[in-house]
Amino acid sequence: MLKEVIMPQLGLTMTTGTIQKWLKKEGDQLEKGEPILEVMTDKVTMEVESFDSGILKKIVAREGEEIPVTQVIAYIGDEKDEIPPELIARATEAKAALASEAAAVAEPQKEPALAEEEEGGRIKASPLARRLAQEKGLDLRLIKGSGPGGRITKEDVLKAAEEKERRPAPAEAARVAAPQIAGAPQVAEVIPLTGLRKIIAERLSESFRNAPHIVITMQVDMTQAQVLRDSLLSLAEEKWGVRLSYTDIILKATALALKEYPGLNSSLVGEEIKVYQDINIGLAVAIPDGLIVPTIFGTDGLSLSEIARKREELVKKAREGSLSLDEVSGGTFTVSNLGMYGVESFSAIINPPQVAILAVGAIEEKAVVREGQIVIRPQLTLSLSADHRVVDGALAAQFLARVRELLESPYLMLV
Repeated sequence: MLKEVIMPQLGLTMTTGTIQKWLKKEGDQLEKGEPILEVMTDKVTMEVESFDSGILKKIVAREGEEIPVTQVIAYIGDEKDEIPPELIARATEAKAALASEAAAVAEPQKEPALAEEEEGGRIKASPLARRLAQEKGLDLRLIKGSGPGGRITKEDVLKAAEEKERRPAPAEAARVAAPQIAGAPQVAEVIPLTGLRKIIAERLSESFRNAPHIVITMQVDMTQAQVLRDSLLSLAEEKWGVRLSYTDIILKATALALKEYPGLNSSLVGEEIKVYQDINIGLAVAIPDGLIVPTIFGTDGLSLSEIARKREELVKKAREGSLSLDEVSGGTFTVSNLGMYGVESFSAIINPPQVAILAVGAIEEKAVVREGQIVIRPQLTLSLSADHRVVDGALAAQFLARVRELLESPYLMLV
């Protein structure tokens, strides 16, 4: 019996999926539970297993295609099953509909109306119009007649000839679009914007375009945070098997500050601001294809060692490409740390639909004034980007000041 393989809905917010790779080819024998393809969502790439045993009779969606959830992408059956042409046509129409919706964003140019035909397929045109069209190299079938019954007149041909002269030839248009400039750099490689890179580009462009970003920056004295980390470093490695990092301390401070300022632990969806009870902080992780943000659920309720253990686990899985969809969903706030690259400070783009993101720079020894004396202290720059539609400047400043207070007096986080 012929059975449909559909694009699965791998998450509550998933509406389409991109076929990353078919792991089987047409004619292969499939076993129930065996991976047959890889699907990329807007967050992660996952293997999809066969729901039944049989032969992969037909693949109707190619690698790289974006397919709506529940749409047919393949058929499974036995040796006797034949696929009716109408089923293939139906799947093709569904894909065409998606492409049509995407193309509808830009208004297409109208095709010239075809000329009216007489019985026998002869174009309705006056003898003079025919002669002029032949002289000027015009196709009468592409000229709309203004005469009685759609008949093409001399004026119609002259008008079409004028329009043709105003239009640049394809080669000329290409030269205008890409002029050859002396000394222009030679292109070494052209990389298509596809896959995860395309998704990142679309999401961040949407965020920067739709959310007016307000960015505030504060300097943090990390002296006491250094003392705390140094005192716990050996204990954490020996007792819990984790290496405590400054990121873990920053995550803890951020989570506790979010409890006091829940307006930043929210999202803007349509015309509603959703303030969350759970504090689930996403940590931006660089991977070869771009960036991914796994989630540490209930960050505020975790100890430093638990945060460190979860961070190590998620970062490892992110770099191996083995994160589940659940592990990259449900975030309510994001932290991005580029300090390990020596970046002093930067402004991050908000991860939609969240309303804020904390950018963490490098800890650097700097001269500061303390009690009238110039001293050298480890300084950290924190930059908070917030959606100004939801978060006012005063609220953002109060939140960031609380994060700074917790980092400068980190033992407050342990009581």
